[in-house]
Amino acid sequence: MLVLLRHGQSTANRDNIKTGHLNVPLTDLGVDQAEEVRDTYRGYSWDAIFTSDLERCLETTKRVVGPYHPQDTWVLSEELRERSGGAYEGKSYPELRKMLPPKKYKLWQRDYKAAPPNGESFLMVENRVIPYAKEHIFPLVNENKNVLVVTHHIPLSVLIGFIKRLNDKQILELKIENAMPYVLPYQHIDINSKRPR
Repeated sequence: MLVLLRHGQSTANRDNIKTGHLNVPLTDLGVDQAEEVRDTYRGYSWDAIFTSDLERCLETTKRVVGPYHPQDTWVLSEELRERSGGAYEGKSYPELRKMLPPKKYKLWQRDYKAAPPNGESFLMVENRVIPYAKEHIFPLVNENKNVLVVTHHIPLSVLIGFIKRLNDKQILELKIENAMPYVLPYQHIDINSKRPR
């Protein structure tokens, strides 16, 4: 079984700020969300735990797996980080809407190949997340291991897009809620196939 989980609500989520690679903590609500997931999987035996190395994911993972799986059993990965917002990181979305012409703001938000200055596009995130998953995560799933992946909105979108063979537009339309597990009961993931564009 593969469980894909976005971190609990962060302070940046609450304050409507573009976070990217910035380190921000969970809010009290985010802690509660993670602990609800913990209650769902209390005592569950995970064969492998992968997490982004950013604080909001580490804190979520700690709350979810509790004392059953100490941190030295997790795999921390820079490849599972959120999409870099480059020059836009730390700015609020209302501020960005004022800064950017509407077409440019929409392009950065809703185009698979568009990236902010010094930041990443969806495609760039896909090009680091999917090879990592093919090497480290998907083989374990194909061995019917129980795998937990705690990461962010965009990495989860591209992972789900690869598994479900979604096209770029469908991936852009995915809504990944904080601390809502996406559960994939055992199925073989064909790591050599390509998804439609």
